[in-house]
Amino acid sequence: MQLSDWQMGRLRNAIRAYHCYGRSHDGDKFTWKDVSEAIVEYANTRVPPERLRQFVEGVRQKDGGIKHPVPQGERLQAIFNFAVHPDLELTSEEELTERKLDVQAALKLLEYLDQDFDGTRIMPPQSIEGRYYCWRTESPFACVSELTFDSPPTTGIVTVRQIERYFEEDLTPDNVAIALHGLPDNCKSEVRYGGWAILTPEDNFFLFLKEEGVGTNRYYFTLSTNLTHGGDIAMTEFSFLQHDYPLEFDADRARALEATDAERDLFNQNRHKFVRI
Repeated sequence: MQLSDWQMGRLRNAIRAYHCYGRSHDGDKFTWKDVSEAIVEYANTRVPPERLRQFVEGVRQKDGGIKHPVPQGERLQAIFNFAVHPDLELTSEEELTERKLDVQAALKLLEYLDQDFDGTRIMPPQSIEGRYYCWRTESPFACVSELTFDSPPTTGIVTVRQIERYFEEDLTPDNVAIALHGLPDNCKSEVRYGGWAILTPEDNFFLFLKEEGVGTNRYYFTLSTNLTHGGDIAMTEFSFLQHDYPLEFDADRARALEATDAERDLFNQNRHKFVRI
């Protein structure tokens, strides 16, 4: 079988995860011999333990680089069949054939967050769909951030878009102006983000976005909300905590109070309240 480099990388990650995090009935970590024997059990083909290890961990070259020898023929097919076996779910054929990294990462996260005692996964309500706005002052400008939630699909992954527009403070549109005329385009600058959101079993929204054209990351986690799951009651407001680079402090215990003050300031700066208009 023929696999591209990114497909090989994903296959290695699946086998690496099984080797690193799998456990025997006695609680012992899997060895490469254990992985080899498991492939025989699930795929009816033996791949020698050392060949498996080299495929996943690589072999260091004289120039310092690492080469990953790829098993050929039925051995590679067996590794593939083992990784996608429905009893193991290390990965799926879809993940190995469609390069939808963001959606696949979101689905894996939702699966991880599922709780054993919940009968069904709690999905984001349709009522979250809409546009929400946040105002922040970054003198001499003011930022109006427009956050859009699409209608939640049956997968539970919500598409999210964000536009941050910067205006001179005295020309910043308020919520009434936006309700009547929309968010004006005559701003000094704007930044656009796209990404996705999931709802955890604890009713926390996690938003993961990337800046268009640059790819820098942005994360939001829920602090407060009036989200409800009943009827058609729309969510009207919520506060998010935006996460960026952390504060850096040395180990000097005398700076503990200063650290606390700085952390409080950073928290207040990154607490963003959005309201529906």
